[in-house]
Amino acid sequence: MTDYKQGILKLLKGLGLFQLARYVTRKRLRILCYHGIWMDDRQPNPFNFLFMRSETFSRRMDLLDRLGYPVLPLEEALKRLGDGSLPDSAVVITIDDGWYGTFRNMVPTLTARGFAATIYLTTYHAENGTPVFGVALQHILVTSPRRVLDGNTTRIESLNGRSHDLDDPVARDFVYDQVAAFAESRLSAHERVDLLAEIASTLQYDWAWAASSRQFGLMSLTEARECSADGLLTFQLHTHRHRVRHNGASCAALEIAENRQRLLRVSDAPTRHFCYPSGKWQSEDFAPLEAAGVRSATTTDTGLCSHKTHRLALPRVLDGERISDIEFEAELCGLMELRRTVIAALRGQPRTAKIS
Repeated sequence: MTDYKQGILKLLKGLGLFQLARYVTRKRLRILCYHGIWMDDRQPNPFNFLFMRSETFSRRMDLLDRLGYPVLPLEEALKRLGDGSLPDSAVVITIDDGWYGTFRNMVPTLTARGFAATIYLTTYHAENGTPVFGVALQHILVTSPRRVLDGNTTRIESLNGRSHDLDDPVARDFVYDQVAAFAESRLSAHERVDLLAEIASTLQYDWAWAASSRQFGLMSLTEARECSADGLLTFQLHTHRHRVRHNGASCAALEIAENRQRLLRVSDAPTRHFCYPSGKWQSEDFAPLEAAGVRSATTTDTGLCSHKTHRLALPRVLDGERISDIEFEAELCGLMELRRTVIAALRGQPRTAKIS
C-alpha cells in the first residue's frame, strides 16, 4: 500500500472510524490466514502472503492482544457464530500448509500468548520429508544469481536448444511450467529434489542453504504431534497432495481420506474442518466435502464471516509480510469489509456464499 493510502487510513483511525467499524461489525467472525515464516533475512523473500518474518508475526499477535480481540478455537467460534453467543470482534487464527517455519517460529509465539490456532496440514511432504517442489523452484528461478538458463544444460527436452531469460516473466513462467510438468510426470518425490539441486547448481543458487534450513519444507508428522500435545493447536484437513482435482476430475474424497489417515498420527482429535488448497473453491466441491464429514471449509476470499455465511465457503483475512500494521488493523476492525460491502452493493454483487 502506498504512503498516501496509509496516511488516509491513519486519518480515518484518528477520526474514530476504526472504532466505529469495529462496533458495526462486532458480530462478524474474523478468521485470520497465515502461511509460513521466512527464516533467513540474508536470503531474498519474493513472497508476500506465503512467508513473513517472525518479527512481523509476533507484532501482529501483540496487536491482537493490545487491542483486545478475543482469540477463539475454530470449532468453538463457528458454533458460537451459529448460536449467536460469539464474543464481540472474535478472531480465529488459521495457518495453512504446516511449514517448518510454522513449527519453529509461529508455534512458540502462539503458545507464549496462549492463543489457540488451527493448522491445516497437507501431509505428502510432511510424510516424505521433501521440500515443496513448486515453491522451491519458484524461488530458484526468481532469485538465482545467474539470470539466463541454457536449456541444453538441463535434462528437460522441451527446454533444450535455446536460452531462457529468467528476468522475463513470460520466459520464466515457461521454464517453470516445463520443469514442473517433467517432474510431475516422470519423477518420484526424492528424484524431484535431485532435479531442484541440478537446476540450482546451473543457476549458481545456494541449494545447500535451502536444503539445510528447511525453508521450503513442512514440519514432520512427529513435529506436528509435538505441537498438538497441549491441545492449544489443532491440526485439520488440507488434502494429502494439496489438490482437490486431478486431470480435470474431482479427487477430493481420496485426498481427504489420505490426509485424514496421516493426521491420525498427529492427534486423535476429530478432523472435520478443511482448507481448500490454494484457497480455490467452487460450489461443486460442497457435496464431496459433506460426504467426507467436513463441517467447515476456509477459502482465500477476503472478508469477515456472518451467521449467514456458508460454512463450506468461509472467507478470511489474509496477512502478509508487505501488509503494514495500519492495513492489518483496518481489516481487523472491519473498515475494509464495510468498504467491500458498499462496493459490492453498488455493483449488485453478493459478498459471500450464503447458507441455503
